[in-house]
Amino acid sequence: SVARLVEGRQTLHRFDRAFLDYLRGLIDGKNMAALEGARAMGNAAPGAPIPHLLVAYTAMAANRPGEALRAAAKLPYRFGQWRIGWTAQVYWQRVTDAHHLLGGFGEELDAARTALGIIPENAEARSYELRALAALGRVDEVKRKLDAFEALPPAPSGRSQAVLLVSLADELLTHGHAEAARH
Repeated sequence: SVARLVEGRQTLHRFDRAFLDYLRGLIDGKNMAALEGARAMGNAAPGAPIPHLLVAYTAMAANRPGEALRAAAKLPYRFGQWRIGWTAQVYWQRVTDAHHLLGGFGEELDAARTALGIIPENAEARSYELRALAALGRVDEVKRKLDAFEALPPAPSGRSQAVLLVSLADELLTHGHAEAARH
């Protein structure tokens, strides 16, 4: 159990201790503690890609989008597991979310389109593009892409289409496009 690992943590390798700290932070709902654990994992195994994904993931939860982007930039997103399914979806969500929170809507759109080049039939990835277009005020493009978006199957472990559409409507409202949000 995790409790027994905590008791014997001094016998663990520093990567494993860091991973335990990461998990403890997640379990306790302490985003900064989880982020510290993920950072320590990266320091213990600088060549391993997974700590960078975990840093990007937890940095977003800790409202540190710049750090999330720096961590994500260290991942080989065009190769192996980073190109498929859930892993690609999580990676691109963190990258596009970070750009969005920083107000870099053009960079967000570029990242979303890169994601779509890798996982083109992923509804989550398509929603990242639509969100960026809405934030940029490109409402006509959003409308043109909506039917194709609605025809996509749900993404693996992704949000429902209803949630994605409500999120898009919220984005349109936030950026002053109330009429488009209603349709």
